[in-house]
Amino acid sequence: MSLSEFEIIDQYFTPLGHWQGPHTVMGPGDDCAVLSPPLGHQLCVSSDTFIEGVHFPVGASGALVARRTLAGAVSDLAAMGSEPLAVTGALTLVAAVPDWLASFSGALSELIQDWQLPLVGGNISRGRELSLTWTVIGSVPTETYVTRSGASADEDIYVSGWPGRAGLALSKLQSGQQPVAQLAKHYLAPVPRLMLGQHLRGLASAMIDVSDGVLADLNHLLDRSALGARMNARYMAFDELLQANADSPAAALTHFLTAGDDYELCFIAPSSARAEIDRLALKLALPLNRIGQTKVTNLMKSPTLMLALGFGSGLVKKGPGTAGSLVGLLVYCAMAQLSPATYVGLVALGFGGGIWICGRAAAQLQIKDPGCIVWDEIIGMLIACWLVPLEPAWLLLAFGLFRLFDILKPWPIGWLDRNLKGGLGIMVDDVAAGLVACALVHLAMFGAASGPLVSG
Repeated sequence: MSLSEFEIIDQYFTPLGHWQGPHTVMGPGDDCAVLSPPLGHQLCVSSDTFIEGVHFPVGASGALVARRTLAGAVSDLAAMGSEPLAVTGALTLVAAVPDWLASFSGALSELIQDWQLPLVGGNISRGRELSLTWTVIGSVPTETYVTRSGASADEDIYVSGWPGRAGLALSKLQSGQQPVAQLAKHYLAPVPRLMLGQHLRGLASAMIDVSDGVLADLNHLLDRSALGARMNARYMAFDELLQANADSPAAALTHFLTAGDDYELCFIAPSSARAEIDRLALKLALPLNRIGQTKVTNLMKSPTLMLALGFGSGLVKKGPGTAGSLVGLLVYCAMAQLSPATYVGLVALGFGGGIWICGRAAAQLQIKDPGCIVWDEIIGMLIACWLVPLEPAWLLLAFGLFRLFDILKPWPIGWLDRNLKGGLGIMVDDVAAGLVACALVHLAMFGAASGPLVSG
């Protein structure tokens, strides 16, 4: 590079650091930036790397690179319902071209102010290919973030904006055609749906930004909640501009479902939220189109998931652990007449097999310990009920104590839950809760059988 790293920073990026947000204590210029998150908020942090020829065209202008890459990174904040706090960037250049750097810096200056995302640090280096890594930092009020998991059956599937427009514009550019301006802007200057994401906190049960296409990213949401979907192609043909510029209705639908360059939001919400979502679309002047509905998957196609989800009990929206424990209680009632040795043997088999079942299911769902996995609650409940009479009072005590210890997780139950990983980590805390509950129930039974220590 003809310009040194520090000369590039001073000329093109230091001026950007002069604008800082209300939560920046110290911006660029020291070894670290210092941020002060809003009181009562949690931080959301995400990093994305973008490479020339993969994520943006070879020879793209600096402005295009800035707009597309930063939008892609900030879109992750939108998908969590996060409010932006700051961003850092690591730029690898093949050569320092002043015009390109000026174009990049100028666009970046506009974006960080438009999206209220101060640039608080970064790095410039030289390499064999042009690449850029953004780390975006945002915040949400405590426990209000929206994740990819959390959806339930019979909820509505939505997508924001105009999916497919950016992908169609890119395909035209790659074929040497010039897309109409209204189409081209969706590729040249995508807009992350920050305000939408924030408004969906408390409304959406699951959400993701569309970076790989509506179909692929919706599948991630469904997998995380072990759900299927029923889609309606008619609801995906609302975009007249996309229909008019695609080669055919089928081509328009393909772009809608598979193009991943728009950075729209795909989210799932209960049907009771329809009116509020319609009002939100009007407020933001942004289409929020309902394109389908979640459905229960056929768990029999996956015996592992069928067992891990407690024969479907883990799919209830509220209290899946309690639902799984109730299944365990019913199983105990069916097993209570077995000999103690046979009972213990079957429970031990369920525990050993459960390590594999829960680990395999968690890997399928791509979550460390999904709440919908309740095989651990079933086995824990069977342990809590061991040799307990089939009398409502004792069964209720066993159930209540097991749920209490499983939820509160006092030591050592909580320690086991935090420190053991995989299927063993999912299973062992519930086994421990079951053992403690069982011991206390039998202590109560002994006390009841013994009667008062002193008679009057």
